[in-house]
Amino acid sequence: MALQLMMAQVDDVEDADLTPIEQLKQQQKLIDDVINYITDTLRLNQKEQEKLDDLEFGETVEIANNVILRVQGLSDEDIAKLNREAEQADDKSEAE
Repeated sequence: MALQLMMAQVDDVEDADLTPIEQLKQQQKLIDDVINYITDTLRLNQKEQEKLDDLEFGETVEIANNVILRVQGLSDEDIAKLNREAEQADDKSEAE
């Protein structure tokens, strides 16, 4: 939950009264926390963690979100449904 909260706070960074340096530090901390969360939760070895380090940040966040949802007890079908709903919401907001 702490990781989810931090991810939401970074998403709201545009509304915050932070300097650009503070924003970058917050984003860097999020990147580190996301990687640490995945590494710790999945108990990745060094070779697996290096593969994770090679991914784009968006891909890493997708993995983290999937792990979070699985830890919360959601099935693959539940996650797929949530992803479809999020895509539909994104499509709708882009159309407006």
